[in-house]
Amino acid sequence: MRAIAAILGIAVRLAAQQMSPLVGDVVDEHGTPVTDAVVVVWRGEGRGFNCLDLDYADSWRQLARTPVDRSGHFGLQLPIGLALRVEVEHEGHARWRRDDLAPGEQLRIELERPRTFRGRLVRQSTGNGTPGFLRARDADDHTELFRGRTDAEGFFEFARLPARAFVCDVAPDEAASTEWLGRWDGDVLEHVFVLADGAVLSGMVFDSGTGKPIDGARVGDSWTMHKAVTTGADGRYVLRGHGGKARPEVYARAAGFVGRTVNQWTRSGTATLDFALLRGTRVAGVVVDEAGRPLRDVYVAVVAIRAANTWLSVRTDGLGAFALEGCQPDVPGALLLRRDGCATAVFELPPQGAGRTLDLGPLTMLAPKCVRGVLVDDNGKPVVGAFVRLCGTNDDRERFAHHDGDWRLLSLCVGQRTVRTDGSGAFGFGDVAPGKYSIALGLADGPTLAAIGIAAKDDPAPLRLVSR
Repeated sequence: MRAIAAILGIAVRLAAQQMSPLVGDVVDEHGTPVTDAVVVVWRGEGRGFNCLDLDYADSWRQLARTPVDRSGHFGLQLPIGLALRVEVEHEGHARWRRDDLAPGEQLRIELERPRTFRGRLVRQSTGNGTPGFLRARDADDHTELFRGRTDAEGFFEFARLPARAFVCDVAPDEAASTEWLGRWDGDVLEHVFVLADGAVLSGMVFDSGTGKPIDGARVGDSWTMHKAVTTGADGRYVLRGHGGKARPEVYARAAGFVGRTVNQWTRSGTATLDFALLRGTRVAGVVVDEAGRPLRDVYVAVVAIRAANTWLSVRTDGLGAFALEGCQPDVPGALLLRRDGCATAVFELPPQGAGRTLDLGPLTMLAPKCVRGVLVDDNGKPVVGAFVRLCGTNDDRERFAHHDGDWRLLSLCVGQRTVRTDGSGAFGFGDVAPGKYSIALGLADGPTLAAIGIAAKDDPAPLRLVSR
């Protein structure tokens, strides 16, 4: 019941936004319509931003689940500006999945017979199996095909897969990480990953101010925290298998402290590495709607890019309150607020000394405005599958601070977002706040196509942009 209520809540919040159809036809490997398939649509919460919060970037919330009709056809109305994952389930066929689709797509989905990928992770030094985590993405469009853990002996099996080349990332618990390109030749693909032992790192994580050990700190490979381990009451850790897949950095983080990364290129053997963590600042506030009512489940992040990249996040509680501990002291940052049915908001934050609290008070999220248009080439033909970038923020971004030099870097994370054009060349951003924006091509660079101002009252007129 809770899951159903959550889905209904998302649907209600999204209902006020402008909509676009997502339609398609499902056929089998012979081109015959499939009449009993189920289509499931998810929205990517953290897609479209240069997001360093991996959990948020890879989180998907279910929007709809619908059967196809007697001709294998389906159709849904979805809010403009979402990044979608579309899946098709049908017994006897491989699961069909595509990530980062857009409302407005017209899909022809061809199911195929299922394949199976199985194998084992083994230690090169002993030949024994070792447990770990596997995740694979399509080699061409980066759709996630599977993820999961092995058993205790290192065996794994992933079924109902399509015959698509994939890149498999392997993160063993206590051996060096590796990456592998898989290509299909038949219905079953088998592979044994022979893994180097890697290095064994050990040491202590402690408070740089008091020298006391930190209980519950996490230490892992790189900022992605591969094979992370947790310190005990004495602040000590042992990290096995460091050094795989060109990951020289080791990262430590703990609640209330600023994370720290150290370049420790050790392919094998043992090494000692201690971490002195600085107690961070606390950023707190309350998020409300335009009527002053508290908003729960708002995604709140504090982002800082000077000295070391920091991206801390939390969700607001039932009273709309949030508190983020361990923010970088004496470093300008930015606050990011996102919620379905609301305009995304960004605020620059002033530096604060270690151990201090920055209370921002009430923060109002506005009703969203929709920026939409169509991208065509010089001949007026729609440009399909292109990335369109919206640069800019709400016009009260500098409410708490103004740091122009730092903003140029912060904006790469929180001041721009991207969407793909659909099959008609159409694009849309459905979570825009009043402010000044520019529209450009490409994920990170590319020519600027238009400059627009978003007023508080009405959505801007649809745009027609020419890609040159």
